[in-house]
Amino acid sequence: MSSHHFVKENQEPSLWILGNHFNYDTIHQLLEWSPSVHAILPSSEILLSLQIKIDKIYYLSSQKELLNIYKTLYPIEFIETNHLEKLFSDELQSRPSHHYIIGLDLETLYKWFYNTPNELRHFLIGISANQKWISPPLEWSKWLPKGQKFSILGNTEDWEIIGNLKIDNKLFISENDQLILIKNLKYNCLIEYL
Repeated sequence: MSSHHFVKENQEPSLWILGNHFNYDTIHQLLEWSPSVHAILPSSEILLSLQIKIDKIYYLSSQKELLNIYKTLYPIEFIETNHLEKLFSDELQSRPSHHYIIGLDLETLYKWFYNTPNELRHFLIGISANQKWISPPLEWSKWLPKGQKFSILGNTEDWEIIGNLKIDNKLFISENDQLILIKNLKYNCLIEYL
C-alpha cells in the first residue's frame, strides 16, 4: 500500500472481478488501496497470471474438477455458489464500504446496480471496459477536468447538475476544470468514461 493511502479498519474496498471486460491499469490502480479481492473462477486465471493476490474464488458446482489444480498451488478460500449476487448483497450489507464490481458486461452491470437496495447503492462502483458506474449519494460534488465526459441513467428530471457543462444527447462534457454539484433525486447511476 502506498504511504499516502490510509484506510480505516473494516473500511477497505473490495474488488469483485466477475468477468473479463476491464482494463488492467484500472485494477492495478485499485490494488494500491490494499483491497480484498474476490473473483469468479474463469477470471482468476488471468489475475493469477498477473500475480494479483486473490482472497476468495467463487465457483459453480459444475466447475469443481478445475479446483484441484488451484487448491494445490494457491492458498485461497474457495466458495461454491450458484447465487453470487446474493453473496455480494450480504457482503455489502454486512460491510458498508466501497465495493467495486469489475468486468461484467454492461447489461449485467445494470442489473446488479438496480437490484442493490437504494440506501446501499452509493457504496457500489462498477467498472466495465471504458466505463465507471457510480450511484452518487443524494447530494454530491465531483471534480471534473476539462473534456471529461459522463452520462446519466434515468430521466434528466431526476437529476440536478450545477456546473459549466456542454450537453449532447444525455452526454455531459465538462467545459473547463471545475467542481460540479450533483443532486441525484432518485438513486440513479452516473457513468464516467475512462
